[in-house]
Amino acid sequence: METLGALTDEIRRDINHQWAVRLGNDSIDLQRPRRFISGVAVSSSEPNERGMGMHAGGAQLWLPVPLLWNHDYQQPIGLVTMAEAHAQELRFRAEVSNNGAHEWIERAWRRINTRFASCVSIGAINLHPDMLWMSVSKWRLNEISVLPRGADPGAKIFRCWEESPVVRLGAPSVVTHWAREDMRCVVKL
Repeated sequence: METLGALTDEIRRDINHQWAVRLGNDSIDLQRPRRFISGVAVSSSEPNERGMGMHAGGAQLWLPVPLLWNHDYQQPIGLVTMAEAHAQELRFRAEVSNNGAHEWIERAWRRINTRFASCVSIGAINLHPDMLWMSVSKWRLNEISVLPRGADPGAKIFRCWEESPVVRLGAPSVVTHWAREDMRCVVKL
């Protein structure tokens, strides 16, 4: 029965994942200014506040993955469209939904813009289930979440910006709302 329970959990996780990705795709309006964030999802392989260490180079990346609010699959706020391992870091870029159809997305965008929520956290699947979660060398990125405080103190949003769908004379097509002064780990576009 334990195997059936694990299979049921995996199926539930896959359904939630597919739903969140679909909602993310459907919630991006190409006629409105597009919203983006970038930063670091894993800052080192050292154990975080929960005692887990993730080796960035061991990540399997099947993009896009959902961008969630606080690991809640019922509140997807966009899509992670790029992720790359650089040394011990996993850097990412995500597009936040912009069609205004869901209040939780608009609330999350306001919290990101005001830096109330500038931390990120990952949801991952350990690809070596016989190994302990304390130091994970092979794993699959399942989601990235935005939240006010995460377990990895270096996992943060480093830039928040919008891109206009049209170019106007005298108006910038890219508006950076904020970027951290420490630009060492901002994802290059």
